[in-house]
Amino acid sequence: MVGEIARLIGLLNNDSAEVAEGAKAGPSSRWTVSTGTVDTVHMVDGTRTRLVACALRMLADEGVEALTLRAIARKAQITHNAPLRHFPNRAALLSAVATAGFDDLAGRLRGAAASPGLVGSPARRLEATAHAYVAFAVANPGMFALMFRHDLVDTAEPVLAAASLAVFDEMAILVADRQHEGWHPHLDNRQLTGALWSALHGFAQLWIYQALPTATGAPPFADALHTMLRVLDLRPSQ
Repeated sequence: MVGEIARLIGLLNNDSAEVAEGAKAGPSSRWTVSTGTVDTVHMVDGTRTRLVACALRMLADEGVEALTLRAIARKAQITHNAPLRHFPNRAALLSAVATAGFDDLAGRLRGAAASPGLVGSPARRLEATAHAYVAFAVANPGMFALMFRHDLVDTAEPVLAAASLAVFDEMAILVADRQHEGWHPHLDNRQLTGALWSALHGFAQLWIYQALPTATGAPPFADALHTMLRVLDLRPSQ
């Protein structure tokens, strides 16, 4: 499964070639994602997609603090005020970037739960999903930080809110299946899911900040995660 982040960056790579070809054709050429020709509707959508893709690449390479509107516009090869014709403000653009992160994470969680050999084993499916959550965070620290930076994104933006909730709902379904097997069956499903989410999120952040490996003697990541999952009773003792 190709993640949403990889898909958008792939579009950016393809679009860069189209922009270069358009430049060779002369000053009147206008680039669009869909056709490489003049098309006002697709031009708007294409530029929005390009801005998000550029921000995604910057986020991976330079971190959250690099994501200014001026820097993103420069990366996208458009004028510095052009992003405001497609997004009302910086928070709106970064919300679209964070949405791509949540979509990608949700896809990874679904993929982990659907791995061959796990069907019919709620315990193993939940364990695989927990591992996928932490692995995503550690592999994408910039995105992981932005997704929860409420000072930078608009948490009330409907698409972002829905994407964030979808991740929680994916976990809640797996937790419910595990509860039916006897894992904390009397606890409220969403409260239990929230507790699990908190544990996974905290582990990921402490590992990214190097606080956890430093305090615990720098065990391999897989060993540290194994220990946490054992403590949470998300994997068998053997």
